[in-house]
Amino acid sequence: MFSSSSEVKEPPIRIFYNNISSSSESFEEIPSIPPSENPKMLLYQQGLYDPGSGEICTKYVTMSDSTVFRHAYYNYPGIKDPGIKEALLEPEPRKIYSLDGQELYLDLCEEMKVSPVRSFLRGLLGEVIDLKYYGVNPNNVRAMSMALTYNRYVRRLDLTSNFLNDDACYHLGQMLGENMALQEVILSGCRIQEEGLRRLVVFLTARSLDLLDLSRNEIGDNGFEHLAGQLVKGAVIKRLGKLAATAIANTLEKAKGLHTLNLSYNPLTADGAFIIVNKLRNNSIKLINLLMDNVEVNKEFVKECKEVLQLRFRKNCKITYGDVKHNYTLSVPDIREILLKRIDFLTARASKKNQLDIAIYFLQKKKMFDNIQPREILRDLKIAGTPVDEDLVLGLTDTFPGPKLDKGGKTLDLAGVVEMVNRMWPDRKPPPTPEPEPRVISKKGGKKK
Repeated sequence: MFSSSSEVKEPPIRIFYNNISSSSESFEEIPSIPPSENPKMLLYQQGLYDPGSGEICTKYVTMSDSTVFRHAYYNYPGIKDPGIKEALLEPEPRKIYSLDGQELYLDLCEEMKVSPVRSFLRGLLGEVIDLKYYGVNPNNVRAMSMALTYNRYVRRLDLTSNFLNDDACYHLGQMLGENMALQEVILSGCRIQEEGLRRLVVFLTARSLDLLDLSRNEIGDNGFEHLAGQLVKGAVIKRLGKLAATAIANTLEKAKGLHTLNLSYNPLTADGAFIIVNKLRNNSIKLINLLMDNVEVNKEFVKECKEVLQLRFRKNCKITYGDVKHNYTLSVPDIREILLKRIDFLTARASKKNQLDIAIYFLQKKKMFDNIQPREILRDLKIAGTPVDEDLVLGLTDTFPGPKLDKGGKTLDLAGVVEMVNRMWPDRKPPPTPEPEPRVISKKGGKKK
């Protein structure tokens, strides 16, 4: 039943192990893995890499390894970004300027390659910018307008006799739409034309101006229609002339939806106000309220206003106006009367014993002389006890000058003084000259004849 020990076979696993361990061919069948080489070592062998000293930065000597961020291949921590990523990926921060506009003006001049105006730069901190007759470059007006856009100090801008082209007027118009602090704009003699005025007044409906001076320009009637259109829409300008009033009157026919035109506190001339109210005789104008409070008018305006309100289609119309200017001329004081009345007052207020009638004094002197020196008048008044100031007598001499003496001394023309005296005091007459006494001839023996 049982076989011999020589017939027992070894386990196959042992044979497998022996085959592997004993067979040399099995190693050749396994694929070989090439040894890996350090790239930094290769670079070091080629002289392209230096491992460094091997020492850490002395800044980090006192710090522990856990607090020092260390790269896997370097001894020193990585360099922080100096701002390259922000410069490439983030938008450039916007510069914030002060409201006075000085820094903005300088930056704009540098950007536009124009020379800044020193007077304008200093004026941005005051209430008045005076650039009349300055010869401002029209290209510089853009920088000026942008600097004034948010300025809250300047109240008056004077650009008299500076050439402003259409582009300069455009930038000024944009500025007037934003800056509400500016109240007076002087653009006299700036050679503004029709298109320039249209760009200048485009935003006037949103603000008010105390003064807009457009005199001595090349605007014409068509140009003023643009200004009149802004006034009809609600713009307030406190100084207008007859030409502007004519343009307003001509624009009323086009403003079909206009019911109220308020020109109060706009010092129009009396003739300009008359032109506007006369236009209301036209039935096609639908204006109901014409308000011109504090606008001085004349008698012709009042008469025309009454006739317009009596029209059948103007019964519901309301017209207001200011003071009525009467047709009279103001009298100018006569210096001759002032001087003579002053001397008469000073001589008449003396004591009763020393009173002197200056009118009679000059009338009597005229009978004897045609001219008299000022020192003689002063001497006579001093003797009479009524001295007056020397400057008063010299002023009278300059008012009634007579011929000069050989030595250059002044004289008083008594003819002119007497004429003025007769006009002022016609009732004052000198006492009649007494007749000479008859001559008495004595006889011999002492008896009178």
